[in-house]
Amino acid sequence: MFMPTRDLEYRLREEGYTAIVGIDEAGRGAWAGPLYAGAVILDDAGAEVLSGIVKDSKVMTAHQRDNAYNAIVANALAWGVGCSSHDEIDTLGLARANQLAAERALQQLTQPYDYVILDGRLTVSFDIPQQSIIDGDAKCLSIAAASIIAKVSRDRVMRECHEQYPEYGFDTHVGYGTREHQTALNTYGACPLHRKSYAPIRALLSL
Repeated sequence: MFMPTRDLEYRLREEGYTAIVGIDEAGRGAWAGPLYAGAVILDDAGAEVLSGIVKDSKVMTAHQRDNAYNAIVANALAWGVGCSSHDEIDTLGLARANQLAAERALQQLTQPYDYVILDGRLTVSFDIPQQSIIDGDAKCLSIAAASIIAKVSRDRVMRECHEQYPEYGFDTHVGYGTREHQTALNTYGACPLHRKSYAPIRALLSL
């Protein structure tokens, strides 16, 4: 398995950039709940600690992600998290809601930054140099760290939602479209957390 590196960050530093932020999101494809984004700035000392611990969040176990989250919070130069609600996703559309979550994560950073690297095709509307990288969470350490911040933060919120709506199983699938989730929808209908603009929910509401 390839580990994410800081190769891109090093190249950007050679171009004169000094504080590079990695951004990634979690929850884009879920049927329910908010969408979260993480933003992380790493310095050399923090990156050295996190190398080997931080990977693309999708290939890590929940326990590994929790441990990595704690390490990122303790060793990143700065980190932030932002979210867009299910209502904003329905009202604004997924692309703008995703962008908004990323921008909110940037606004939480306590350190100045001069370049942004983002996973996939995500962009921000801020007037800042930026680059979108396909599979960035598997390639770039700061984006991988941001993916963990976003994923762990969102999963914790969805487990809290399970206490309010235990019949849907949010503590296991965290809002994604599993067979268990579809069965619960067929049995109980949609709850207020479901994204009404998503096809499975829209189809259910039109019955």
